[in-house]
Amino acid sequence: MIYGDHIKTFILLGTTFDIAKARQMVASGEAVDQGEVAIRDIWKWINVIDIDQGYASKLPPERLKVPVIIAKFADEDLLVDGYHRLTKAIDLGLQKLPFASVYAHDILNKGEQA
Repeated sequence: MIYGDHIKTFILLGTTFDIAKARQMVASGEAVDQGEVAIRDIWKWINVIDIDQGYASKLPPERLKVPVIIAKFADEDLLVDGYHRLTKAIDLGLQKLPFASVYAHDILNKGEQA
């Protein structure tokens, strides 16, 4: 895992993403793309996700250097790892975060397809 986070999966609207695999792919250089992403481009689902505001507020600034992970679909990208970092970045008034992306079909749990 990138920084000891215990999260193994991310579920949104009944779709389960293997976050442990996504992190492993990023760590081993299998990211499709990486760089910086505008916060306005990744916060679409933030009001739907159950975010522990207390945890997010206590994140040290260096955690914001860890790339959030974006799943790439054919027609849209989806933030699948980093909602607490996103929340902290918004609270700090930041405009961008580092990111890495992987293809969604590579991290969907078996039986689900992009």
